[in-house]
Amino acid sequence: MKQFEYKELDFLQKRLDITRQTEKVFKQRCINPIKKEAILHQLVPYIPENWRKFWLNLQTDNDTSDLVMQEESNLEDIN
Repeated sequence: MKQFEYKELDFLQKRLDITRQTEKVFKQRCINPIKKEAILHQLVPYIPENWRKFWLNLQTDNDTSDLVMQEESNLEDIN
């Protein structure tokens, strides 16, 4: 009987180093305060009472990007 020597090979590409600890960065998604005021002024009177708390407590940030405007811009770039 023949004896074979086995050699361990990494044939899959390593894309993620699981041994390295990474710091998670968590930031709440916010909206621009001007947009929030517009929503509160125009829509809150029509929103059911139990949903209003979400809009009233929604975090704001002047430096946040408007995802709706970004999406429209991306669609224009494609066409």
